[in-house]
Amino acid sequence: MTYTVYQIDSFTKERFTGNPAGVVINADNMDENTMQKIAREMNNSETAFVLDGKPGEYDVHLRFFTPQMELNEQGQPEVGRIIGDAVIVFKTTIDL
Repeated sequence: MTYTVYQIDSFTKERFTGNPAGVVINADNMDENTMQKIAREMNNSETAFVLDGKPGEYDVHLRFFTPQMELNEQGQPEVGRIIGDAVIVFKTTIDL
């Protein structure tokens, strides 16, 4: 399986500044162990995994991992930079 992995600079418009974050946009068939390995390899404070949404409820499901574990209760709201200026309804377990 091939995955698309990005390293972005969040909270900035200038390259190589801001907070680096990983984003994996096609993570639907990825298991939790693989997500954790990718987050550890990216070694950013957070890596977001974008999964398909549930039609009529939300557009995408986001899961966030640090190099050590999945975030379930807190984390930086980097979603704004991940999705840019688009209006997207998303599901996440992180309390933003």
